[in-house]
Amino acid sequence: MKDINEYHNGMSEYEFFSFFYEKIVAKEITTFSKLKELVNPIVKDKWTHPVIMRAFQLLKRLNWGFFSAICPNTHKKLWKELVIPDRDFPEAGDIKKTLQISNLYIAMLDIHGYTKFCMESRKNLSMMHTLDWAIENEIKRISTLCGAISQRERGDEMVVVAASAADALKVTLCIIDYFGKTDVVGDPSIVTKRAGNAEALPIFKITGGITGGNTQSPLIITERGNLAGFLLNSGARLQTRANELSPKDSRIMIAKQVMMN
Repeated sequence: MKDINEYHNGMSEYEFFSFFYEKIVAKEITTFSKLKELVNPIVKDKWTHPVIMRAFQLLKRLNWGFFSAICPNTHKKLWKELVIPDRDFPEAGDIKKTLQISNLYIAMLDIHGYTKFCMESRKNLSMMHTLDWAIENEIKRISTLCGAISQRERGDEMVVVAASAADALKVTLCIIDYFGKTDVVGDPSIVTKRAGNAEALPIFKITGGITGGNTQSPLIITERGNLAGFLLNSGARLQTRANELSPKDSRIMIAKQVMMN
């Protein structure tokens, strides 16, 4: 493998990307600032920029964990809150590891009847796969349309992160609309009506807990890109309380700071 300084002596685009690939996969490079430092001698050459951005996408996918799907085009507010942007590459940067900011909200969601449905559908695997597909794909699609990011946790649990109280509530209501076959939000730009095999799924109720909007409640992003901290725990407690109050219906519990904001 050539040294990066040999680029001008004939390194091809393939060799250039391979140079990044090996170092990123080996975890020798885990941040964009480190990658930028490595290519600093040749970064002035505009021809290298598309390859550098491809390398950034790989780096982001392998190291940003929960936030690997965000980008400035689809998650403008979240990108502003979560990412330290690069001066030369505005669509790249480094994700913050500890966040003590007011413009961040977490919604913890749970699907009622998930376990019962799985038990009743154990002889109809296509239905189980359809529900699994909806949780994995449709929730991410709806979250992105709301400017939020979501991830499935254990079974039927979902974690959603948004950059405003309104966005956190909106994405939660849209998810309730999708699983409950309702149209509470009524936003034509966010399609929550089921399509394809998902139309055959029964109605599910959702309980959720939303917290955030307080600089005294930090959110920690671990080295693997996972979430930890008080916000996550308090959101889970609110969701549990919503579940206790409405074991068969949809309910959202929100923290006082969320309501104020």
